[in-house]
Amino acid sequence: MFELKQLWVIFRKEVSDAIRDRKALMAALFLPVFMAMTTSAGVLLLIKNVDEASDVELPVVGAEHAQPLIQWLQENGVVIKAAPEDPVAAVAAQQLDYALIIPEHLPDDIRAGEPADLWLVLDASRQDLMQKVYTIKRLVQAWSSQVGGLRLLARGVSPQVSQAVVLQDVNVANSQKVASKILGGMPLVVLMVMFAGSIGLAADVTAGERERRSFEPLLINPVSRRVVIYGKWAATQLFALIVTLITLALQLIVARTLPLSELGVRFDLGISEILMMLVIIIPVVFMGSAIQLFVAIFARSFKDAQTYMGLLVMVPMVPGIYVLMNPGDYELWQAAIPLLGPQLVLVDLFGGVLPSPQAAAIVIAEALLLGLAFAKLTEWKLKQETTIYG
Repeated sequence: MFELKQLWVIFRKEVSDAIRDRKALMAALFLPVFMAMTTSAGVLLLIKNVDEASDVELPVVGAEHAQPLIQWLQENGVVIKAAPEDPVAAVAAQQLDYALIIPEHLPDDIRAGEPADLWLVLDASRQDLMQKVYTIKRLVQAWSSQVGGLRLLARGVSPQVSQAVVLQDVNVANSQKVASKILGGMPLVVLMVMFAGSIGLAADVTAGERERRSFEPLLINPVSRRVVIYGKWAATQLFALIVTLITLALQLIVARTLPLSELGVRFDLGISEILMMLVIIIPVVFMGSAIQLFVAIFARSFKDAQTYMGLLVMVPMVPGIYVLMNPGDYELWQAAIPLLGPQLVLVDLFGGVLPSPQAAAIVIAEALLLGLAFAKLTEWKLKQETTIYG
């Protein structure tokens, strides 16, 4: 009971000190807002690219030589316009995005039943145009297939003879699950902010106090070093949890307010999914703040501690990139990998799918055990006199 009172005193002292540091507090609270703005910009850019891909303007040389093709493209929403005399030079100079060249002998080739060549002039280094290029190629290929079918009919052969099999898609993914893949970077954002939001406090309560020589007066009091560490840890957890929950709330608001319907997806989470997110995130914050204190206590100055912990912000990126590059179901053993398991489970939750009880239990238990382990290591490090006196 006495230790709990001492723990509460140290906790209040660290929280009060953190609140008085207005600049660090405002910087930590601004980070969730900045990440929400970044997420919004990224999704809106994706929507803009999709809209632009459906609105294609195609400069054409020799449009008069293939009026059926031109009509087919126009019927499918392509705006045809005249190209300059030298479309290759115009595309190379980026005066045009791309251009289609139709040769004069195309009608003769079609009447003779010979394959005709068309040339699509493009700059493959401009990846922003590849979606429009794909649309043009798909439409030209569709028109070519129709002409090929008419050739077979003219010779008394069914066009179906040329198709040995017809592959039909059976899409079992609902629009909510597709939304989770589009917004798959949100769990990574949440975990990165978790580490970044409490860097200042974790550095100040350890290396900062060591640099200011305020550790010695604190430890002179009749209080165990275990209580000192756990009091500082509790304060760090509080600020990390506040910043993380604000980040999660803003990310969910962004996902709900963005016009995802233009991408053909739906984002609608229930109370059970949101509560499960909290159940997963809180133990991860428990672990992350313990890791920060352990790293910071090795630093000789506040500046060094910030440098060391700045690298911790990059740690979630490795599993985060794996999650983004490898969408789909995961094995149960992957949930046991630190920082990978929480992101995999959170991606499922963003898709409206509750994780398996085994995966959730592994993620929670692992985070709690690692948090306690790093707290014990920090306590052991604090007991060494070199930690206080250098």
